[in-house]
Amino acid sequence: MLNFDRLGNRRFVLPLVAVILITCIMSLVVAPMLRANPKDVPFAITTLDEGAATPNGDINLGAALVQQLTSSATLPTGQTSPLAWTQLDGEAAVNAALDNNEYYGAVVIPAGFSQAQAAAQAGQGDPPAVRVIVNQGKNPMLAATMQQALTALFTQAGLTASFETIHAADIGGGATSALMGSQMLIMPLIMMTMAGTLILFLALRPAPAAGRGERLLAYGRQLAYAAVLSLVVAVCAVLIVTWMGGLNLPFGTLTLFLWLGSFAVMAAFLGALSLAVPLGALAIILVFGAGMSSAMLAREMLPGFWQDWIYPWVPQHYIALGDSSIIYMGGGAWTPGSLPLVITALVGLALLALAAIVPTRPAKAGQAAQPAGT
Repeated sequence: MLNFDRLGNRRFVLPLVAVILITCIMSLVVAPMLRANPKDVPFAITTLDEGAATPNGDINLGAALVQQLTSSATLPTGQTSPLAWTQLDGEAAVNAALDNNEYYGAVVIPAGFSQAQAAAQAGQGDPPAVRVIVNQGKNPMLAATMQQALTALFTQAGLTASFETIHAADIGGGATSALMGSQMLIMPLIMMTMAGTLILFLALRPAPAAGRGERLLAYGRQLAYAAVLSLVVAVCAVLIVTWMGGLNLPFGTLTLFLWLGSFAVMAAFLGALSLAVPLGALAIILVFGAGMSSAMLAREMLPGFWQDWIYPWVPQHYIALGDSSIIYMGGGAWTPGSLPLVITALVGLALLALAAIVPTRPAKAGQAAQPAGT
């Protein structure tokens, strides 16, 4: 146990150091959220319009609208467009892409668009509606943001749009639960995983003078406990948002997936801590601080540094991907985020194996043996 009196006057600096450290960690958490700005959001577009013959010649207003939307880098308001358009060939291609969760939505210009528009201008009918499909399964929060942007875009362009939502989930709870339900699972999961990892490491780590066999046995015990503890963490995380939060979520499927997520993170943390305590501490700080925004925000809303250097490796990204697949896409426990999490667990196992092989420094004669890593 740390004796603060032995630190002398240096103990008065500890509160300041703690505040600075927490400030740095929380800055990593909140900075991307405060700077969130959607950009390059993938959206599909297709036209079924065959064109029309008019007294002034043949027209194809559908093709013209596709060209106008996909070539413009700015909105009618003068703001930079957050959308990155991809033109697809027909409605079947759009449906297949949305089923594969490739886009946040699609704009479909219907057949007969030119004829109906010409008739409406001649006072012979109502203007045709552009069909807009919004895919909540990709990321419900960003999908809702894009629906608002497209509503404003078509209103300002004088066009009628009919919106429909796919891959939506009626999960109950409050007004924002459908937008943030899956993300709310991740913060308690990661925090409980971190706490459990630290307790396992401190309680079950081998002595510094332990031989290779003793270290392997100690690390095996850690992994065995981690397998059980990560299941408890997964169950508790789901209970927090279902029982306390009132959300209606697939309990069994989510628990199995989150069990994998928690165990993968535990294994990685245990491996890093066992190899070198500073390495493990840095890994925990980075995963919690830099990675938590990746659970809350879609990649397209993160600042450039987070998109390129943080999002690809943090486990929260893959846990959020799996949660969304289960909740909004109706997927099973093996999700698009499962394989990266398995790789994360294997990295942790490799670090533990390396820690067992690397010789440790025995305690000096006359000194009480201290736990490894201190």
